[in-house]
Amino acid sequence: MIALILGLLLCVIVAGLVVAMVAIPARRQGRDLLTARGEDMLARGGDLVTGIKERGEDLVDKVTPGSSSDSAPVQTEAPTPEPSTTTTP
Repeated sequence: MIALILGLLLCVIVAGLVVAMVAIPARRQGRDLLTARGEDMLARGGDLVTGIKERGEDLVDKVTPGSSSDSAPVQTEAPTPEPSTTTTP
């Protein structure tokens, strides 16, 4: 298991070095690292993260006891399963 983790770590380090060897000289030459499409995707990703964060905060407010009286009640127990009426041959 240790060998697997060390192998994966080595792969990540090598990949980071390859990206750095390509990106740093390109950046020094004044070239953009991302295309216009890549920049757009990055901006949309940031908006998505912001939306997810806001929804998470809203859920925490709903679940936190005493946060508001108009929130829906939280089910604390799992429903009991109904007995099966089918028979096995």
